[in-house]
Amino acid sequence: LMVQQQQQQGRGQEMLELAEQITAACGESSRSSTGTSSCQELCHNHMCCVEQDDEYSCKNDVAEDCGVYAGCVALIDDNLW
Repeated sequence: LMVQQQQQQGRGQEMLELAEQITAACGESSRSSTGTSSCQELCHNHMCCVEQDDEYSCKNDVAEDCGVYAGCVALIDDNLW
């Protein structure tokens, strides 16, 4: 049981660090093309987390860890194009 708790704690730490990376990269994306590409790289497999259309959204799917990818919304919101 201890090992399982440690693994979950390790994964939690990993997810927290990933969320921080995403927030940093995607926050930066509005100011630089480097930030945009980092943000896209981190987010591209998880855009369903910030998808506005319910048909394509996976934000309610627990397995997707969407809370971690909340920063990816910058790719949609910034209207860089």
